[in-house]
Amino acid sequence: MNSSATATLPGTSSIPSTSEDNYIQINSYNAKTQEIKGSFQLTLANARISRSSDVLPDTLRLRNGRFHTRIIEYKGRDGG
Repeated sequence: MNSSATATLPGTSSIPSTSEDNYIQINSYNAKTQEIKGSFQLTLANARISRSSDVLPDTLRLRNGRFHTRIIEYKGRDGG
């Protein structure tokens, strides 16, 4: 699943690099235990650099990322 959503790091303005293969992949989901496992790859570039430029200074590359977590229903601040 590819995404064109923007991402922001604290104190910066970053955008996903369109020249990179950014993805989040769900490898397994267990509905009974609400466990989800997957992998991801993401490249974020400083938004102050022209998008037409081939240079990507201040670039954050997350490669071979993996996650394994349980989905918990959010009940809001009031608990209801």
